Amino acid sequence: MNDILEEKNIYYKNMTLDDAKELIYYLNNIGAFVNSKIVEISLDKNDNNVKAEGLLYNDQENKLFDMEIRLYKKGLVIYSVILNINNKKDFYAIDKFYFREKDIKIKSSIEGKGEFIKTIPYYEKQLNLK
Repeated sequence: MNDILEEKNIYYKNMTLDDAKELIYYLNNIGAFVNSKIVEISLDKNDNNVKAEGLLYNDQENKLFDMEIRLYKKGLVIYSVILNINNKKDFYAIDKFYFREKDIKIKSSIEGKGEFIKTIPYYEKQLNLK
Protein backbone atom coordinates (compact mmCIF):
# COMPACT_ATOMS: atom_id res chain seq x y z
CA MET A 1 0.00 0.00 0.00
CA ASN A 2 1.33 3.44 -0.91
CA ASP A 3 1.88 5.49 2.27
CA ILE A 4 2.29 8.76 0.39
CA LEU A 5 -0.57 11.16 -0.27
CA GLU A 6 0.14 13.04 -3.48
CA GLU A 7 -0.06 16.82 -3.29
CA LYS A 8 -2.21 16.91 -6.45
CA ASN A 9 -4.92 15.04 -4.47
CA ILE A 10 -5.15 17.70 -1.75
CA TYR A 11 -7.79 20.33 -2.48
CA TYR A 12 -7.96 23.24 -0.06
CA LYS A 13 -9.85 26.50 0.15
CA ASN A 14 -9.39 29.49 2.49
CA MET A 15 -6.16 28.03 3.95
CA THR A 16 -2.55 27.53 2.98
CA LEU A 17 -1.06 24.24 1.81
CA ASP A 18 0.95 24.11 5.06
CA ASP A 19 -2.30 24.43 7.07
CA ALA A 20 -3.82 21.65 4.98
CA LYS A 21 -0.79 19.41 5.59
CA GLU A 22 -1.04 20.00 9.35
CA LEU A 23 -4.73 19.01 9.37
CA ILE A 24 -3.91 15.89 7.34
CA TYR A 25 -1.31 14.99 9.98
CA TYR A 26 -4.03 15.16 12.65
CA LEU A 27 -6.49 13.18 10.52
CA ASN A 28 -3.91 10.44 9.97
CA ASN A 29 -3.92 9.95 13.76
CA ILE A 30 -7.66 9.63 14.45
CA GLY A 31 -9.11 6.32 15.60
CA ALA A 32 -11.43 5.89 12.63
CA PHE A 33 -8.50 5.99 10.19
CA VAL A 34 -6.53 3.13 11.80
CA ASN A 35 -4.95 0.93 9.10
CA SER A 36 -6.20 3.30 6.38
CA LYS A 37 -4.52 5.91 4.22
CA ILE A 38 -6.00 9.09 2.80
CA VAL A 39 -6.03 8.88 -1.00
CA GLU A 40 -7.82 12.16 -1.73
CA ILE A 41 -9.02 15.03 0.45
CA SER A 42 -10.88 18.31 0.11
CA LEU A 43 -10.61 20.92 2.90
CA ASP A 44 -12.67 24.11 3.10
CA LYS A 45 -12.09 26.49 6.01
CA ASN A 46 -14.70 28.97 7.28
CA ASP A 47 -13.77 30.91 10.41
CA ASN A 48 -12.83 28.27 13.03
CA ASN A 49 -14.41 25.34 11.20
CA VAL A 50 -13.10 23.16 8.41
CA LYS A 51 -15.23 20.91 6.22
CA ALA A 52 -13.26 17.83 5.15
CA GLU A 53 -14.31 15.18 2.64
CA GLY A 54 -12.32 12.45 1.02
CA LEU A 55 -11.44 8.87 0.22
CA LEU A 56 -9.61 6.33 2.40
CA TYR A 57 -7.93 3.12 1.29
CA ASN A 58 -6.81 0.00 3.10
CA ASP A 59 -6.24 -3.61 2.04
CA GLN A 60 -9.79 -4.70 2.90
CA GLU A 61 -12.10 -1.82 2.02
CA ASN A 62 -12.40 1.69 0.67
CA LYS A 63 -14.19 4.36 2.67
CA LEU A 64 -15.57 7.82 2.13
CA PHE A 65 -15.40 10.35 4.94
CA ASP A 66 -17.29 13.55 5.67
CA MET A 67 -16.10 15.64 8.60
CA GLU A 68 -16.50 18.86 10.47
CA ILE A 69 -13.34 20.01 12.20
CA ARG A 70 -13.69 22.67 14.87
CA LEU A 71 -10.51 24.57 15.68
CA TYR A 72 -9.77 25.90 19.18
CA LYS A 73 -6.71 27.53 20.76
CA LYS A 74 -5.97 24.48 22.93
CA GLY A 75 -7.11 21.74 20.58
CA LEU A 76 -9.59 20.64 17.98
CA VAL A 77 -12.63 18.41 17.69
CA ILE A 78 -13.42 16.28 14.64
CA TYR A 79 -16.95 15.00 13.99
CA SER A 80 -16.88 12.23 11.36
CA VAL A 81 -19.23 10.14 9.29
CA ILE A 82 -17.39 7.32 7.54
CA LEU A 83 -19.01 5.17 4.85
CA ASN A 84 -17.66 1.75 3.90
CA ILE A 85 -18.10 1.69 0.11
CA ASN A 86 -18.20 -2.12 -0.12
CA ASN A 87 -21.12 -2.80 2.22
CA LYS A 88 -22.70 0.67 2.31
CA LYS A 89 -22.55 0.79 6.13
CA ASP A 90 -21.56 3.96 7.87
CA PHE A 91 -20.37 4.78 11.37
CA TYR A 92 -19.78 7.91 13.39
CA ALA A 93 -16.76 9.07 15.33
CA ILE A 94 -15.70 12.00 17.48
CA ASP A 95 -12.02 12.77 18.01
CA LYS A 96 -10.84 15.35 20.53
CA PHE A 97 -7.30 16.71 20.35
CA TYR A 98 -5.85 18.33 23.48
CA PHE A 99 -2.77 20.47 22.80
CA ARG A 100 -0.56 20.00 25.85
CA GLU A 101 2.83 21.45 26.67
CA LYS A 102 4.94 18.67 25.14
CA ASP A 103 2.51 16.59 23.09
CA ILE A 104 -1.04 16.16 21.84
CA LYS A 105 -3.51 13.83 23.54
CA ILE A 106 -6.22 12.33 21.32
CA LYS A 107 -9.43 10.82 22.65
CA SER A 108 -11.36 8.91 19.97
CA SER A 109 -14.92 7.67 20.36
CA ILE A 110 -16.00 5.37 17.52
CA GLU A 111 -19.51 4.01 17.13
CA GLY A 112 -19.55 0.28 17.81
CA LYS A 113 -15.85 0.17 18.77
CA GLY A 114 -15.58 2.20 21.96
CA GLU A 115 -13.10 4.82 23.12
CA PHE A 116 -9.37 5.00 22.53
CA ILE A 117 -6.71 7.37 23.86
CA LYS A 118 -3.27 8.00 22.41
CA THR A 119 -0.57 10.65 22.42
CA ILE A 120 1.24 12.06 19.39
CA PRO A 121 4.06 14.59 18.94
CA TYR A 122 3.37 18.04 17.56
CA TYR A 123 3.31 18.43 13.78
CA GLU A 124 6.74 19.30 12.39
CA LYS A 125 6.09 19.42 8.65
CA GLN A 126 6.87 15.71 8.42
CA LEU A 127 4.11 14.74 5.98
CA ASN A 128 5.81 13.14 2.99
CA LEU A 129 4.15 14.33 -0.22
CA LYS A 130 5.13 13.65 -3.81
